[in-house]
Amino acid sequence: MVGLTFQQRVESYARTFPDMPGGWPTVIMNGAAARLRGEWQFGQDFRNTSSYYGAFPGNFLVRLGALFPEYAIQPGVLPMGGRVLHAFSGSLAAGPYDRCDIHSPAPMEPEYQCDVRDLPARVSEPYAFIIADPPYSDEDAKKYKAPPLDRGASTAALAEVTCVGGFLCWLDTVWPMYRKDLWRDAGHIYVLRSTNHRVRLLTIFERVTKVPV
Repeated sequence: MVGLTFQQRVESYARTFPDMPGGWPTVIMNGAAARLRGEWQFGQDFRNTSSYYGAFPGNFLVRLGALFPEYAIQPGVLPMGGRVLHAFSGSLAAGPYDRCDIHSPAPMEPEYQCDVRDLPARVSEPYAFIIADPPYSDEDAKKYKAPPLDRGASTAALAEVTCVGGFLCWLDTVWPMYRKDLWRDAGHIYVLRSTNHRVRLLTIFERVTKVPV
């Protein structure tokens, strides 16, 4: 299953959600490079996965797992692909992955209790798949008792702990800053909960070989 094309990922998603064609991503080509585009609406199922502020909406991880089926990104799923990391993991329970967060509610202490920018000094084996759900604003960061988010520095640090060909799925309200010598912009999926909620953007990055200076 490792090494799926983007079209195969879309087909995997469609098999998991056959009655929700509106959420099936599509593959677009930019020259020889494939990218994913899509929109996930959660409709009336606007509940978060926990009561923790900013938790993933509804079945977000199930949807993402359908698109990347080789990676165990949620509890109870057996790992088949490479190592997985949840950055800014919040209240996510332990599972077949590692977690990183500055502060997490007990008993959800992560494997790495630090700023994601400190991960390169702590991680000894790179990850194949990283999910990042950071604070979206300075006000959000205050709620988590975390420093303001530096998107450019964070995506660069996560690149240092991602193997070439690996993915970073970054959930945010903006398209984050990134270095093109580290990441390829491989797709965008809009994430809508319900009215009067912020619209989020899932940016999919693919790790590339660093271009020599």
